[in-house]
Amino acid sequence: GAALGGGSPVDLLDAAPDLPLPHGHGGRRTWAFVVGRLSAAIERETLAELVAGTAIVGYREGEVTLAVPDPDRAERFATTYRELIARKLSEAMRRPVRLAVLTTEGDDRPRRRGADPEAGGAVARSPQPNRSQAGSEQVVPTFLVAECGLPSEQVWSAVLGEIVATNRVSLANFDAWLRATVLIGRETVADGGVALVVGVPHALAQRRVNARYLAVLRSAVATVIGAPLPVRVVIAAEWLAEGAASA
Repeated sequence: GAALGGGSPVDLLDAAPDLPLPHGHGGRRTWAFVVGRLSAAIERETLAELVAGTAIVGYREGEVTLAVPDPDRAERFATTYRELIARKLSEAMRRPVRLAVLTTEGDDRPRRRGADPEAGGAVARSPQPNRSQAGSEQVVPTFLVAECGLPSEQVWSAVLGEIVATNRVSLANFDAWLRATVLIGRETVADGGVALVVGVPHALAQRRVNARYLAVLRSAVATVIGAPLPVRVVIAAEWLAEGAASA
């Protein structure tokens, strides 16, 4: 076990290169923050033994790669603690992320658990943001969601995080259909109430989300903002263009 004394489990983390992450903080600070949050859920000595020598070494397209010094602990990260740690990472990074575990000991090359095996050890390189995709998107207006008093961007990040945390959608389907959704507006509906307008990239996504994931979105919205609201799924570019034309 890891010798703790009067210190904190955070003191036992590996001093890996400080990988830049998309929420603006480095991998070292982010992992230290998450480990601090885990202390509320995992007994202190168990946590210290679990996290000693670990570090965030990669981030790519919503997947955080954690390096773990030995296969036994890597297995525990990839099974017993996967959901809890992915949820805490998602909270810390303010976006839904999934966890991949990398271990190098007991093997002649890095092994990844719970992630694409073809990616091998390349995840240790710092990822480049997908600028072309972001650059082609229209500017999405940010507005206050009156029911909870938070900005729309923050609300939708929390909604997606809730969907990931509750495991109601597989990660493959989340990546394919829900990750690209954006909260883009509010509309008055027939009974005088309000619906949230959620944008998707194209008609196929609109059909798929309406057919399969509308109930999941509504449930997560109700959990996050504390009130059930209808959700209308639109093709983002078309809806925003209509709004601009009528402004």
